[in-house]
Amino acid sequence: MLERRREGLGGADDDAVAIYADDRHAVLITHDVDATRRRRRFTFGRHVLLRCHQLEAVALLERHFDEVVKLVRLRGVGVYEVTRAGVTSWPPRYEID
Repeated sequence: MLERRREGLGGADDDAVAIYADDRHAVLITHDVDATRRRRRFTFGRHVLLRCHQLEAVALLERHFDEVVKLVRLRGVGVYEVTRAGVTSWPPRYEID
């Protein structure tokens, strides 16, 4: 949330934040399962879901950081899920309703 405020995105919806990150070639890191589900249906950018309690997020990301960086560099656009067991990635998908 701090980043949203600093960048003037306070109150912006998840899709606007994802577009903002993608425009800057940034990796979006979140705990938001619903936003991640939408990115899996219509993928753009690099979206990382941390599957842990927010208090554990830094430790989890540190533990798997090298693997996340390697996958993002290798595959680029996609959705990546980080759990205690490791990192799972999904290739881009574009569903039409």
